[in-house]
Amino acid sequence: MNPLPRVLHVVESWRPVPSGYASRSWWLVEEQHALAISQPAVLVTSRQWVYDREGLISNACCPVTLVQSSRNEQLLRETLPMPFRRPFHVDERALTAAIARSAQQHRATIIHAHWASSIGRSAAQAAKMLGIRFVAEMRFDLASAVFSQQTRSYLTPVEPCLRRWFDRHLAHANAIVAASEAMAVLLRQCAHLDGRQIHVVPNGMSDAFLDDCVNQRSKRLLQNSTRDAPMSRVVLGTTAKMLKYENLVSLILVAERLPNIDLVFIGDGSERAALEQCAIALNRTRANRVRFLGQLPAARIPEQLVGIDIFAIPRESRVITRHASPIKLIEAMAAGCSVVATAVGDSTRLLADGRGILVPPDDFDSLLQSVSRLADDSSLRGTLGERARQRIMDHYRSHQVMEQYRAVYNEALESH
Repeated sequence: MNPLPRVLHVVESWRPVPSGYASRSWWLVEEQHALAISQPAVLVTSRQWVYDREGLISNACCPVTLVQSSRNEQLLRETLPMPFRRPFHVDERALTAAIARSAQQHRATIIHAHWASSIGRSAAQAAKMLGIRFVAEMRFDLASAVFSQQTRSYLTPVEPCLRRWFDRHLAHANAIVAASEAMAVLLRQCAHLDGRQIHVVPNGMSDAFLDDCVNQRSKRLLQNSTRDAPMSRVVLGTTAKMLKYENLVSLILVAERLPNIDLVFIGDGSERAALEQCAIALNRTRANRVRFLGQLPAARIPEQLVGIDIFAIPRESRVITRHASPIKLIEAMAAGCSVVATAVGDSTRLLADGRGILVPPDDFDSLLQSVSRLADDSSLRGTLGERARQRIMDHYRSHQVMEQYRAVYNEALESH
């Protein structure tokens, strides 16, 4: 029997950063260890300090190393005046050296990069220096993310050029992973990959998360059964980075038109202040009709999800959303939520065959009608939620998804 590959995972950020990216990295490493897919170690780049000044949460299953900011990074991120500051700058030379040291310390046979751009290039260069295998994983399209807050269409032609620049490390990979079929479609269009195989390894759910959702839902049912009167209000909610393309203001507009709807937002971001301003009128009619819970620890997500009757993902149709698979959708399905989402990205595949309601992007009337229909029909909500949960149980549990990484690592080790 071949020994397990020793894999150094190079991640941009790590918990407690409350992002879908950090959640997938944590889940991936933890489950690879538990299911004997690899012997993992983690190197977290100095970008962690940009998001969280408290450091990181260690993972008991493997060593986790946090790279300190180099002098060059400190200068460009913090010291220079604002017009010249580059808060996300990565010192490629320093990071390459840190990755190489960590790989040698772990005796890694594979370096697995979870990010593109300078982080991916540094990982590729370290693997080349050490003569070991390199796996590149693509979660989302970084080029379109750069312009995700822009509304000016004249910037669109710049994206392909920026994409080629960010994704140069893929040419050096012994194996390439896409986190969704939608992302794989975009990668297959990249001429510099020359038709190479793209392994699609979707987001999945750990048994611990699934069990927590079941326990939390049982508690909620017990609480509801002890109430003197049935609940007449319906909770519409979502977990999201509060960015423009998430189109979260549409949910406030829905709540304005449906008086039996309460609204909860989980997450934070640049649009939060504007959303809170839009919600003032609704909260004047009844206190806490629209609640903003902010960023929550990952351990509290199941409890919040089971309290949501209708989970909504009203994303706009942009390059970044058309080639993405939001981990929040997998989590909501695992929690048994009824889901209404715009038909962009992998949402169309995940919610097909009656596992949720899909509406055209930028079609507010369809969104409003779908939420209204679900709000008035608790039986339909239960049916859709159970179908969604069963889909996750049948196809997206960790042991099913992680076996695909075994094939990825075998391909990388056998390549020349």
